[in-house]
Parts: sequence; C-alpha cells; structure tokens
Amino acid sequence: MGSGSGSGSGLNLRLLSRAAWRIQRVLAAAAQEPSGADRELSRAAGAVGAAEVPSYRQVVAAYRSWFRTARPPEPLTPSAP
Repeated sequence: MGSGSGSGSGLNLRLLSRAAWRIQRVLAAAAQEPSGADRELSRAAGAVGAAEVPSYRQVVAAYRSWFRTARPPEPLTPSAP
C-alpha cells in the first residue's frame, strides 16, 4: 500500500493527520476567551489559555511521540464461565 496508509499495527498517517487537525481545532475553540460569569467559571476550572493552544504540528508531534512509546494493547481473551 501507499506510504502512510498501511494496515496492521503501523502508524496510519492519514488518520493521524485527521485526528490531529480535529484535536487542534477543539483545543483552539476551548481556548476562546469567555465573557462575564463564564470567564470566572473558566478560570476556576483552569481553562486552557489562547497562548497555550498547540499548533497542528505540535499535536502531530505529540501523537507520534506517544505512538513510539505506547505499549501495544493487551489481547482480548474470553472470560472464563
């Protein structure tokens, strides 16, 4: 198959790109400055500030780093009756 779209346990770059784009957009939206009472609630909850939103490239780098260091999932086994 083509680069980045392999099957199996390899990193799927197409899915990584889509996931990173969505995560970055969600983080950016969450960082929008609320107004009024919402601002106080956000501060109390420790909301992410606009200067702290990672870029798309930073999100991709974080996913790649995690993928390199993550342990493979344990195989599912049927439970004993």
